[in-house]
Amino acid sequence: MRVRIRKKEGDPKYWAVAGSVAVGAFLPPSDLLSDCLDFEGWQFNTVIVVESELDALGLWSLPDLRNRGLLVVGLGPAGTRPDAALHAVLLAARSVVLIPDYDKAGIKAARWWLETYPNVKIWPTPPPLKDVGEMFEAGKDVQKWLNAGIS
Repeated sequence: MRVRIRKKEGDPKYWAVAGSVAVGAFLPPSDLLSDCLDFEGWQFNTVIVVESELDALGLWSLPDLRNRGLLVVGLGPAGTRPDAALHAVLLAARSVVLIPDYDKAGIKAARWWLETYPNVKIWPTPPPLKDVGEMFEAGKDVQKWLNAGIS
């Protein structure tokens, strides 16, 4: 699993934690998926895609989300594209909710998602908040906001 720590400023934006490995999409623990992350044969009504692993874990911590059997994916930086297996899952899902970071890269990436997936809904965080992590930090009702985006 890839584990990164965001720096307050400078390049690169993140420090990779020693021993962590970038192996593609990050999926929070789920009873629905095996450790091998083999998507073949799985179909999800809704797949939620965010950039950071911590945003994915934050969403996965919401009890209502876990109980609904949704797939949450932390894909990495905005320009990262799904691999072939995840691409198939995204195409087969009833809906894909993309929560891009509210910045230039996130807005640019959202265009690609709209062109690639007919079932995608772009659901950015309310400005001036940049991402799901900032919503949690600000004490916002993330569950209510997310439910509005899923429905």
